[in-house]
Amino acid sequence: MAINDVTLAGGMRNNLASLQLVAALQARTTERLATGKRVNSAVDDPSAYFAAQNHRDRAGDLAARKDQMGEAIQTVRAALQGIDGIVKLIEQAKGTASAEGARIVAAAQQQIELDTTRAKESLRREVAGIAVGAASKLLGREIDARAHADLLEQLAEEI
Repeated sequence: MAINDVTLAGGMRNNLASLQLVAALQARTTERLATGKRVNSAVDDPSAYFAAQNHRDRAGDLAARKDQMGEAIQTVRAALQGIDGIVKLIEQAKGTASAEGARIVAAAQQQIELDTTRAKESLRREVAGIAVGAASKLLGREIDARAHADLLEQLAEEI
């Protein structure tokens, strides 16, 4: 008996066709469940398939843009950290410059006080010498600076 020799009654043929349709539907449902897609090819539902394809492409574009934005945010954060570091360096430089300026001013003031004191002492000695010279001329004789050292020192202090 050959394969083509099988004869089926009309009801059996209908049942076989129904079983084949059920098998095809089951295979399609299994494929959909496996892929997670409602439509797997343009044959199933062309408008839904191409709309889904468009949405997938758009989602890919948006994901790429999101990645680019993330990179841009990281770049901005790194730039902000760099700016913060520069600001800290500037503040340190300002502090160092202020401290150095204060040190220079203090040293200059100390030098001025020292020079002023030396100038006063020198002026006192000169005035005392002039006073001794004037007193010598008034008295008509020489005044011995060694003998009258206390008197000359007192005179210099008064001046």
